[in-house]
Order: sequence, then structure tokens, then C-alpha cells
Amino acid sequence: MVLRFCLFFAGATEGAPKAWHSHDGSQSKFSYNVAWWPFQLINQYSDLNFQLINPVVQAKAHEIEGEAQSLVKVLQDESFAAGDAATAKAMKKVTAKANAFAEAKLAAVWELYYHIIVKYARYAVTTDEREVEGEDFLGQSYPAWWLTSPDVGFSSWTPTGPFIGTPEAQFSAFTALATVAPHGTFSGAFVALPLLVAMLAFSHHVGMRRGRAQGLHAASEDCYFAQP
Repeated sequence: MVLRFCLFFAGATEGAPKAWHSHDGSQSKFSYNVAWWPFQLINQYSDLNFQLINPVVQAKAHEIEGEAQSLVKVLQDESFAAGDAATAKAMKKVTAKANAFAEAKLAAVWELYYHIIVKYARYAVTTDEREVEGEDFLGQSYPAWWLTSPDVGFSSWTPTGPFIGTPEAQFSAFTALATVAPHGTFSGAFVALPLLVAMLAFSHHVGMRRGRAQGLHAASEDCYFAQP
């Protein structure tokens, strides 16, 4: 569900608020003065985690739609109560109230956009300034093993660091395994290490050959060329 709303009467005595027909921006040019943009930004930002963010958007959409429906009934009752003789005057009041509603709800949509950015930025759910309790990194739509991995860093991040994962933890574990392995036995670490060295040597050899070939090609062409 996307967020949209509109409350303008066909018999309005003047046009909608400027943001609803402004040419300050377009689909290819951002502008705070164009009503289309906050709706577009919210819909686009929801794609970061649609399952988590869209219910918040739906709740605000239903709230605004409910207020709009209530306002329509009130404005219709007021205009009909005025009678045929006062129709023009009544519609002027209806138009003013409808436009005021549109401007107020547009401001509310901007506030919703800012709220979503603050709460769901960095692929975490932030509700306060505490380090762990306020950041529910497990609330994201990623595998638990990935979210809790020290290499990723979601579970160990704090405002003072570390600011990246800790891959050295796995390296330390590998080193410890090699150190404590009994003499005269072949552990998985000792078997894997020569294989890793051989693979690196082979990759280096292939890379050197490709580099020399590309260098000769570049010299002959004397121009830039795309890397494979």
C-alpha cells in the first residue's frame, strides 16, 4: 500500500495550495515545494524493509483518510445548510477549509518521512539513544546468522566503536587451532593452509599473464580500454 490522499472539491472557488500544482520541481528535479515528493520518498524508502516499514505507512494513511472522510461530511453539511442563496459563500468556506486540511496533512507526511528515516536508518530500528536496547538489529529481514555475525558488526556496534565488523576474530581462531594441534597429526587447518597458498600462487600467475597481455594491448591502441 502506498501513501496517497486528496481532498479537493469540484466546486472549489480557488485552486489547490501551491505545492499541489507547483512547477518548482518534477520527477527529475527535487523540490520541497512539490507535494508529490514526500509521498514518493516514503514509498521508495519503504523498499529498504517493506515488511517492517509499510505497516507504519499504512497506519498514517488510514489516519489521514479517516480524517478526510470526516471532514468531507462536515463540509457538505455546512454547505447544504447554507441554502441555495448562500452557495457561493458556503463554497468559499469549504474551499478554504479543504485547502487548509491539504496543507496540514502535507506537513504531516513530511514529518512521517523524517520519522521513518530516523527510526529505520542504518538497517536498524532506533527508538532511543541507548546502545543496544534502542537498536533492534534483529528486526531486519536478513538471516539471523548474518545479523549476529561479528564480521557484519550489527551485534557489536556502539556509538564509540567498533564501526566495522571484526573479521580478525575468525583469523585468531584459525591461528589458535593451528597452535594447539598435536604434533604429528594433520588437522583441518594444516590441510587447508597449503591449498590456500597454492590457490593464491595460481591466481597471481594468471593475473600477471593477463596484466602483461593487457599492457601490450594498451600500448598498441594508445587509449583507454575497458577492464574485463
